[in-house]
Amino acid sequence: MSALTMACCRRMASSNMPAAEHLKLNDAIFASRPNGTDVYYYIFPEHEIHFNVIKAHTKQEWHSHSLVDENIFVIKGTLHSKRIRQP
Repeated sequence: MSALTMACCRRMASSNMPAAEHLKLNDAIFASRPNGTDVYYYIFPEHEIHFNVIKAHTKQEWHSHSLVDENIFVIKGTLHSKRIRQP
């Protein structure tokens, strides 16, 4: 367990926060998309976590949300984004 994980667990144990839950890949719903992205879905009553494995030089289609926020965390590699104006 890393020092950061231990510090977070100690802080949660001393507060009213629930204990941390460790998720494993085999706990997820898996999907392989035609664009080369593998997605592991973790579905909860009030939120979802999507863990994506995106192959190099893959282009992702644009999408947007009206009711939820989407946050992207790059664990390994580099993410390049480009905004294309619609005609």
